[in-house]
Amino acid sequence: MKKYNLIRLYIVTMSLCFLACGMLLAQDEEAQSTSQVSETKSEKAGEQKKTEVLQKTVEGTVSGLGKDYIAVAYQQIEGSEYEIRIAVDENTQIVNKKTIDEIRPQDKVSVTYEEVTTELEGSSETTYKAKAIHFVEARKIAPELYSGEDASLSGAETSPSEDGGSI
Repeated sequence: MKKYNLIRLYIVTMSLCFLACGMLLAQDEEAQSTSQVSETKSEKAGEQKKTEVLQKTVEGTVSGLGKDYIAVAYQQIEGSEYEIRIAVDENTQIVNKKTIDEIRPQDKVSVTYEEVTTELEGSSETTYKAKAIHFVEARKIAPELYSGEDASLSGAETSPSEDGGSI
């Protein structure tokens, strides 16, 4: 009977250890979260405003560029493609390129951005602001789609047989 009680005590002790470790890890992850929530009360009509700021990263291909935004197409669920438009300003850090002008549509990028959600009396507004754009890889263009001058203008590589050169 003593052996049975000892085994039961061992199992309970190990279960408590696993439970304690899980709780510590959960608290650690919660502490490292980049989420910030603030609530403010508006002076007009006592409206309450809640703002939540999350730092996120999206990786995909550039589907559009402008002087103040970058649009990234990414795949979230098998077979479905999504696009996000993220605001860019002078404080956005460009990594692996000198300027954003060197990034082209269909290039692969990873964008770290802030998602700011503001809730005010039942309605919410979400904005996205780029913190860093990491250039990952240049677009891939099949050389057979271009010939002659078009190939050199597009940046696609041509084989020696296509441009008349020798090996």
